[in-house]
Amino acid sequence: MDMPSGRPQFFAERSAYSNNIAIYFRVDARDGNAIHVPTNITFETLTENEFFNRVNPRPFLELRAEAAQQLMDELWRAGLRPAGGEGSAGQLGATERHLADMRALVFKTDAKA
Repeated sequence: MDMPSGRPQFFAERSAYSNNIAIYFRVDARDGNAIHVPTNITFETLTENEFFNRVNPRPFLELRAEAAQQLMDELWRAGLRPAGGEGSAGQLGATERHLADMRALVFKTDAKA
């Protein structure tokens, strides 16, 4: 089944007594009269050769960039961060400006950011 047209929305929350993240997904119908929710994901057992030899393997979910961004934002809100420790460009810029200010205070120079 293809994803219904409408506005996709993700919600994520850290489960209370585990290290799990609960992810909720819905698509609001364009007319505002319905909400579509997925009910199950089924798994098929394949060998690695069967998987790679499929003519047209399909992802279980394909999102527009806006919906993928909203999912990423929800995961961030739930407390997940990139494993490699990378932050956002905005965070890096703020840190660089802070360091320039600290250098200016310590070494009595002009801050250059």
